[in-house]
Formats: sequence, structure tokens, C-alpha cells
Amino acid sequence: MCAAGGFFATMWFYWRSPMGTGAEEIVIEVRPGQSHRGFVEDLAQKNIIMSSMKFRLATRLFGNPTIKVGEYLIRRDMTPAQVSSLVS
Repeated sequence: MCAAGGFFATMWFYWRSPMGTGAEEIVIEVRPGQSHRGFVEDLAQKNIIMSSMKFRLATRLFGNPTIKVGEYLIRRDMTPAQVSSLVS
């Protein structure tokens, strides 16, 4: 039980912490038919996130893995929670 609580706390901290520094804006496009996994892989390829697995897991625990088609400006200083909310 304690290990599960530690894991949950670690993931919550990740969910609420900035993914990087600086306010550089990067355009990310969610294409028609693109999966959440594909979207997260795009974030990793553009070096916005370090771990696609961690982002996907945190989204499933705390956010909404549904994404909407469109172009989004994502800043490196955003949290995973903010990014998930933006594209949901």
C-alpha cells in the first residue's frame, strides 16, 4: 500500500510540474484519426517531453486521453496537465 501511495504521489508531482523551462512555443498538430499514443510520440519527437510512457500513464491516471483535431501552441514551461487540458 505504501509503494502504491509513493507511485501515485510521484505521478501527481510529474502531472503538475513544468515539462521544461522557457516559454518557447512549439506547434503540435493533432491529425484526424491520430491516437493519443501518436500525439504523445509527437511530443517526445519534438523534445517537449522526456518520457512518452510517463506522460501517457499520467494522462490515464489524472487527465483525459481523448484528443481533438487541431493545431496547438505548446510551451516547454507547461505542465502535462495543461497540455492534456489544451488538447482534450
